[in-house]
Amino acid sequence: MNKLSKLTIVVLLLLFAQANVFAQDDEVTDEELTAYATLLLQIDSMKVAAKTQFSEMVKTHELMDGGRRYNALKKAIGDEAKLAEIEATEEEIAAYEGLVAKNGEASANIKTFLSTNVKEGIGAKKYNIIKKKLKADADLKTKYDEIVAALKEKMEGDAAEETNE
Repeated sequence: MNKLSKLTIVVLLLLFAQANVFAQDDEVTDEELTAYATLLLQIDSMKVAAKTQFSEMVKTHELMDGGRRYNALKKAIGDEAKLAEIEATEEEIAAYEGLVAKNGEASANIKTFLSTNVKEGIGAKKYNIIKKKLKADADLKTKYDEIVAALKEKMEGDAAEETNE
């Protein structure tokens, strides 16, 4: 064999080896799927808690009339004519904007939590692979749904135990 043929074979072997590494990198283990599901369940729980807390803040704020004024302001903000029509005061607008800012902080905290835990956990690359594969692979989606159901059941059992203690 001449040098060119040997070089070609070596290059081809390296390409096949690299392709095999990429194929393995694309595989999703049960542990990775469980970590992904656990993280998304944590995020969902944080979103529900933030939404509940925000709703309570709006309902109990002295200027928001149980939430009715908040809803009216929400529809009118950005439109001076509508604000005048509902006779919005500067104090109400400031209170509304404060509530919106607090809600934005909660959303930012959730995004930061997700980002940090993706990086420190399964990694951004694997997170994106799993997210993409769940959309395309029905079997993987079924397995994921089973994992989520089992995790939820465990969480509910843990919560019931805490309540009984």
